[in-house]
Amino acid sequence: MDPVDHRLTASYGGGVHGPRYAPQRALLARGQTYAAFMLDVADARAVATAQGDPTKFDAAIAQATAYASCLKRFGIIQ
Repeated sequence: MDPVDHRLTASYGGGVHGPRYAPQRALLARGQTYAAFMLDVADARAVATAQGDPTKFDAAIAQATAYASCLKRFGIIQ
């Protein structure tokens, strides 16, 4: 993800402490890492769409989702 796109995400900079990242923080506080990850995926897709290329991150998202799914399957994350 290039810096321009990253600045638009809910987690950029101090954003993890702000209201846009509150849903992910709540899920993480309950140990629901995979669900928080999926909200980040939705955020990345929204950024890509806003920048005019809705499929921009599809390959990276597929790879990250496969990894997160593996972690979930083996009980490393919930």
